[in-house]
Amino acid sequence: MAAGDLTFGMQISSHEVSSAYGMVCRATEVLVPTSTEQLAAAIKSYAKLATKQPVHVRATHKYYHSTASFPCAAATAGQHDLPADSSAAMTVDVLMQGMDQLVTAGAAAKTITVQAGMTVSSMITIAKQQGLAVPLMAVPNYGGLTIGGIMATAATGTGTAGSPSALCDIVTNIQWVDGKGEVHSSDRSSPEGRAICGGLGVTGVVTQVTLQLQEAGKVLVRTNAHLADTRLMDDIEAMQKVSVRRSAATAAAAAAAAAAAAVAAACSSGGVSSSGVSGKCGSSSSSSSSSSSG
Repeated sequence: MAAGDLTFGMQISSHEVSSAYGMVCRATEVLVPTSTEQLAAAIKSYAKLATKQPVHVRATHKYYHSTASFPCAAATAGQHDLPADSSAAMTVDVLMQGMDQLVTAGAAAKTITVQAGMTVSSMITIAKQQGLAVPLMAVPNYGGLTIGGIMATAATGTGTAGSPSALCDIVTNIQWVDGKGEVHSSDRSSPEGRAICGGLGVTGVVTQVTLQLQEAGKVLVRTNAHLADTRLMDDIEAMQKVSVRRSAATAAAAAAAAAAAAVAAACSSGGVSSSGVSGKCGSSSSSSSSSSSG
């Protein structure tokens, strides 16, 4: 069976992939796998076909966020829009948006494993659901980028010494498929792991990534986009009100915690605290107030 006849349960669309900037990739086939097994089977078939004719494979995603021609399997010399029949090579663009699911979450280890087509926004949402957070500066502000794409390009690192400054800094394990269709699992510190981060997909196609996260804190960062300037001051005032409400809630929680601590101290010292707080100690309650003498 020829590679062009294979589906493996994948969506196979016809020939064109567009970037977010209007560039168009044309390929013999455009595949949308949903699992590592599907992708590995397809690449294995293309590898067999490559013994008879050249086959070029590129992994990207729909509306890929780049002006470079590299995501286009048919591209040469910086050209995006070469027709698929412009050379003897078979060209295949693999779109990764079908691989965007959570695989596993480890609450104790504070890790999550996600498919490589997941976006930054989705990954942050999933982390929050697990009570976890992404270390500051480890991911870009633009949430539409994919985990695999950020890794392959080593994109958007801050260069901050002593702390995570790019996504690859919080990666612990990578699952990937090589050019023969073989599936590998590599530690980030391994030679393969180092080659994959920033390797532009030359080593293989990343399918799953395990990320080392941290316990969620109480800092809220919100970005408002595409708001009309005519309501600028209203929008700023609304954000300030949210900040004030959150500050008040935090202060109330702190006061309640302090009161509880005072009651505990009163109980341990016979029912009366130096601050005049009284509370229920064991099965009996006492009510006292402090007084000053002079």
